[in-house]
Amino acid sequence: MAVNTSDVSKETPKRLYGKRAIIFNVLFVFFCMMISYTLTNTFFQTVPIEGTSMLDTFYDEDIVIIYKLGNYKRGDLIIFISPDTYGNPVNELEYYVKRIIGLPGDTVDVQYNSDLGEWQTRVNGELIDEPYVLPENEGGVSCKTTVPEGRFFFMGDNRKVSKDSRRGELGTLSREAIKGRVIVRYYIGDDRSGKFEFDIDFIKRGE
Repeated sequence: MAVNTSDVSKETPKRLYGKRAIIFNVLFVFFCMMISYTLTNTFFQTVPIEGTSMLDTFYDEDIVIIYKLGNYKRGDLIIFISPDTYGNPVNELEYYVKRIIGLPGDTVDVQYNSDLGEWQTRVNGELIDEPYVLPENEGGVSCKTTVPEGRFFFMGDNRKVSKDSRRGELGTLSREAIKGRVIVRYYIGDDRSGKFEFDIDFIKRGE
């Protein structure tokens, strides 16, 4: 069915030109930048990974995205500010990445089972499954402790080299030291053969 154009208004929307268009575009870009800045600083942050204490979950030169809000559970992968011996944040420019093993009030027991020839971690007397710790990365030191209220017990997945709550220099971690929970891991760069590689994982809680 044809449209009778004589019944349609001949007025067309006016576009912005000249100074008004420039001002509008500048304000729009500024508005978008402010939203991006707010989202980044309030909810998310990217953090580069350095070192081998989280092998094989994270590798050196990986990049992770953390979510800054919410509560923390056992198994969560967290980024936290470099702590003192009391687990309080002391260096805003230095971050660690580890895994939460014990929550406030938990009793964590890490021991070597000579009968089975393996290291075992128990929380409140129950043996926990740790598929993220490869046999070649087991080891380190044994310990048994009860996590104080308001604190978290953390370990690296590469137990042989990780500095964590098993060792006195870090201890348990305060809530204030935690920057956020890892939700994405990705890598952009060359692989061992020199070919370009882009790899990304979305981290489920407890993985």
